[in-house]
Amino acid sequence: MMKHSPDFKLAPEQCDILKFLYDDVINSSYKAVTVLYEVVMFTLSFRSRLHKALLRFFPNILKIAAFHPLNFATEIATLLPLFYGVREFEELFYCIVSMPALTAVMLHNVKANSVAEWLKRSRVSLPSKPKDIASLVPEIKSLFSRSRVVASGQLSNVLLEVYLNKVMENGHGVEMFYVAFLHVYRLVPISGYTDKAIRVIISFLQQMCLNEGEKILQCYQSQIITYISRIEQYPGYDISAQLINLLIPLICQSELQQEDVLLLYKTLEQELYIIAVLDDTEALLNALILLFVVVSVKDPTLSDRTVQCMNNIHKKVFNKRQVLSLFYLVEILSAVLSHGGGSIVEIYQSYENTADIPSALFPTISLIDRTAKI
Repeated sequence: MMKHSPDFKLAPEQCDILKFLYDDVINSSYKAVTVLYEVVMFTLSFRSRLHKALLRFFPNILKIAAFHPLNFATEIATLLPLFYGVREFEELFYCIVSMPALTAVMLHNVKANSVAEWLKRSRVSLPSKPKDIASLVPEIKSLFSRSRVVASGQLSNVLLEVYLNKVMENGHGVEMFYVAFLHVYRLVPISGYTDKAIRVIISFLQQMCLNEGEKILQCYQSQIITYISRIEQYPGYDISAQLINLLIPLICQSELQQEDVLLLYKTLEQELYIIAVLDDTEALLNALILLFVVVSVKDPTLSDRTVQCMNNIHKKVFNKRQVLSLFYLVEILSAVLSHGGGSIVEIYQSYENTADIPSALFPTISLIDRTAKI
């Protein structure tokens, strides 16, 4: 009927047909490529009239991609924009980034638990409440090298790029910013998937900071401060360093209220002392110090306190012999603050040990110099 009548619409009682197709058939035949092929081709053919059903059942439709990533990649990518709804877009994000974990769960007879059931859900449940997949990792980790799981991760990243572009196009980037920001810590460790997913998400976050920086800071200032206050608790110091580096230009160019400057300053000061004595924190410590200086220049009365903090951090790092390059960075920043004037870049360039400072820091130091002269 749908084929022969362009205006045909299913009556409410006939919607059970779609439930049977997108729920029962997929769940009972997810291994049968020929059956799924018919489901996918039907959906593509009548997608303009199936939008409401697709918004409801896309978690189950994505199971097709998760279990057969090499068979239906193009078709699912074509359908992806139809899974996007004003209320459902956050749920779609969780479905996409959890695809490789879902593949592993479908390959393995995981004991019934709330996380596995959430991964295998058939329809959208609002509001979106994601489960912590990390609790499943010990049970499914042995499957992460399986070709089907690896291919699912690769397809997930392709869909993630399409999805995040759609998010920005539809004006939902600010709403998704902090969800994506924290989710980089929740990605399952799969070769060829995790690093690429982090790069895709970081690229989205960078674009949002560039396009909507002021609005992001207005919406998430308290969450960002809370995040920084607990940053040592998050897994992966290198990931944390990348996220802090995202925030540096954002905060550098912002006009924070005096009380907000002081709160952020105290939070960073406290975290610097914690991170300085931990192992393998060079990148994160460098990023936090740069952000600390960015915040400190917003209140000239903090200059002496900042110099004292830098000197204390220098002693901790030097005594621990952890980060040789940080010794020079602290020296430079302390010198700038002590002199109460001049250019960070000029001191950076004239300092005799600049070769020992990580070159990756120079663009950030240049940014501080351009936007926040001391």
